[in-house]
Amino acid sequence: MGETTTPLTDGATTTTIVINGNSVTAVKGYLVIYQGAEFVYDGTKWIELGDLSALGNLAWADTASGSYTPAGSVTQPTFTGSSSSVTISATNSASGNYTPAGTVT
Repeated sequence: MGETTTPLTDGATTTTIVINGNSVTAVKGYLVIYQGAEFVYDGTKWIELGDLSALGNLAWADTASGSYTPAGSVTQPTFTGSSSSVTISATNSASGNYTPAGTVT
C-alpha cells in the first residue's frame, strides 16, 4: 500500500492508517512500511515482517562490482600413484551399435 505515518508495532490492532495524507481502513493482506519496518495486516492485527532501515545502499542496487585479492598460496600437487598402459581392441559391429576401436595409452 505504501508508507504510513501511523505508528505501528508488531501486534498493533490499529485499523485506520494514513498513507500519503489519506485515511485508509486496513484490509487483510495490506502491506505497509512505517519508519523502515515492514508490516502486513492479517485482518486482526499488524505483523512486523522485518526492519528495512538497517539495509545499506547495496540492498537497493541492481548490480555491484568490486575486486578481491585472495590470501594464501597454491602449490602444484604431485602424483603419488603408479602409471600403466591399457590397450583395447574391438571389431566394428554390423548390428548398428557403436563398438569402440583403437588404443588408449
